[in-house]
Amino acid sequence: MAFPRPRHVLSALRGLFYRMRYGGRVRFNIFRTYFGPGFELGLVGDGRLVISSDAGRVYFSRDCSVLCSNGELSIGPGVFFNRGCNLVAHKKIEIGADCMFGPNVSLYDSDHVFADPTKPYRYQGYTKDPIRIGSNCWVGVNAVVTKGSTIGDNTVVGANSVVRGHLEASSLYAGQPARRLRGIGASGPTTA
Repeated sequence: MAFPRPRHVLSALRGLFYRMRYGGRVRFNIFRTYFGPGFELGLVGDGRLVISSDAGRVYFSRDCSVLCSNGELSIGPGVFFNRGCNLVAHKKIEIGADCMFGPNVSLYDSDHVFADPTKPYRYQGYTKDPIRIGSNCWVGVNAVVTKGSTIGDNTVVGANSVVRGHLEASSLYAGQPARRLRGIGASGPTTA
């Protein structure tokens, strides 16, 4: 009989802690979700975290953070978050199956309001709009996905990109803001 590795035992204990702390506001299989060292989860107000329990492990590497402040984060099976990813859901972030996120990727479904120069920005509130990421997407290191963005299935987003708006399926995007460079066809393997 094979014994689980200590890091997997610690991850399962973190998962049990989050289940006890947040109750029905979190849904995930503790044996199919890996929470790496330094992972932080915060649920504020009506915030919810839902991770698919279908086949395929969801993996949060070291120092990832998730904040659901009255919003919902929904993650499909087989998703991988590299070190230092930061996800903040004030409304809704949906991620499809088998996606990869490079180190330090950030997803924010809200922006602060700054219209009144006589009032501190932190007290002006924020606007929010859902983020939807399809299946089999790869978002490169240090990319930022902003509110209201949609990334189609099978899409690659290059390193250091800023995603705003709608990204077509089966395409390669890069830049600030991210622009379509070319399609990704079925003719053979490509690299970003």
